[in-house]
Amino acid sequence: MDAELPQSHFDGVFVSNFLEHLFTQEDIFEFLERMNQVMLPGGRIAIMGPNYRYCSKQYWDMADHYIALTHTAIAEHLYTAGFEPERIIPRYLPYSFRGVLPPSPTLTRFYLKTVPAWKLLGKQFLVIGRK
Repeated sequence: MDAELPQSHFDGVFVSNFLEHLFTQEDIFEFLERMNQVMLPGGRIAIMGPNYRYCSKQYWDMADHYIALTHTAIAEHLYTAGFEPERIIPRYLPYSFRGVLPPSPTLTRFYLKTVPAWKLLGKQFLVIGRK
């Protein structure tokens, strides 16, 4: 939070698997409010993370997860921080790519193009907002 960032500079911000590691809801608000300050009008923010609604059994296995978040909570946080939620995908990526199959760029590309698979395997949300 102490990083020097120029005001009204960025047209896009990508936040991946980060917010659940903050300590409080207020910390999430402060972070998103700061992102709003450094973004240009019309800029987009994309937030991805584990969706507690779909991965509650594994969620607390990570010792550094402090807050349970869902796609709905993230949309609320964005709105409160001055963003307009534009696209909400409750089930996007699997909770983890660790599994039986070895990591594969080809399989990953195939998965991303196969939207019905998201509803079966997706346990992370993707929420996009606009300033």
